[in-house]
Amino acid sequence: MNIAGLPAHPLLVHLAVVLVPIAALAFVLVMWRGSWRRAYGGLIAAAAAVGAAGALLAAQSGESLEHTLRATQGIRRELGEHPEQGDAAEFLALIFGLVAVALWAIDRWGARWSLPAWTPVLVYAAGVLAAAGSTGAMVVAGDSGARLVWETLGTFVTPR
Repeated sequence: MNIAGLPAHPLLVHLAVVLVPIAALAFVLVMWRGSWRRAYGGLIAAAAAVGAAGALLAAQSGESLEHTLRATQGIRRELGEHPEQGDAAEFLALIFGLVAVALWAIDRWGARWSLPAWTPVLVYAAGVLAAAGSTGAMVVAGDSGARLVWETLGTFVTPR
């Protein structure tokens, strides 16, 4: 999978690597307070959802890149833990995105659903854990991916 002649993975991965930690920080700092959640919750939930979609696309394009490298360049070198770390980052980003959207939906429509008053607190707590986990996983996977490119594999761009 290519975009403008470049492998899609290094381009798509930045969507998740940037949005997930920013959305996670905003979630932790803003979503604990009801009035702030009502004002900014939709934006934070959207950023978390787009970051999760970016993680999904990055994982898919990473698998495609891995198969392409093995088939076309005969790369037999060990890719380290990066593929597994990317899978963990994808999973945790999806969980965080779902929890962020759930808290926004509960805040917006929870009264119609007759939910207990403690529901937003419980979902916020789960969101804080998911935010921390997804951010940590993004950092670990991003670091191992960067090391893989800069120290082991080198560039994928072929000179013209």
